[in-house]
Amino acid sequence: IGITPKVARALGIDLASVAEGSSKVSVSVSFVRLPKATFVQFTPISGHFVTVASESWGGVKTVLEVALRQYATLTVGDTINIVHDGFEYEMEVRALRPANAVSLIDTDVELDMTQSKAAEAHEAALAAHRDEIAKARREVESAIQKLEESLPASSTDSNRQRCDIRLRVPPVVTETAEAKPPPVKLETRTWDVESNTIGSLCTFAFV
Repeated sequence: IGITPKVARALGIDLASVAEGSSKVSVSVSFVRLPKATFVQFTPISGHFVTVASESWGGVKTVLEVALRQYATLTVGDTINIVHDGFEYEMEVRALRPANAVSLIDTDVELDMTQSKAAEAHEAALAAHRDEIAKARREVESAIQKLEESLPASSTDSNRQRCDIRLRVPPVVTETAEAKPPPVKLETRTWDVESNTIGSLCTFAFV
């Protein structure tokens, strides 16, 4: 049985390894009567599709309607390629009604779009960044409390004039979903008990 690259992708088959002979794949074929689709929800892989389709291609709905003419069926988890004006975008089938596998032949379908996977990953990175900031804040507050408890009533003790503060500084996550944040870095600075205040320590930690 010969299968197209589109079907191979849907089945998770690596055609390159099959062609090289490094792997063998068995495909079981059966007849299934699929219900007609009434609802399809897509998730763009890239964050640019909705913007480009809305501004340059006459709207997301128009582009999807044209693209779906190439498909007779859909299954939840499928990835379809949308080619328009020389650009190619991947879309994941997130949800279907009335079943997880449906027919697109002679049916009217309600289309829906979620935010892109790039945007979802960006939101997850922002949430992780906020957690890192909160953790750093707790560490600094604990360090400040220990310093206050260890400092003498008078700051004239020469043995307690200076101390080194080491903090893990979380990377700054930009507002661009495509950007990759830099790695967490470790900074060390000297805090002078006489000339600096607790406020300057907080500035070092959070600015």
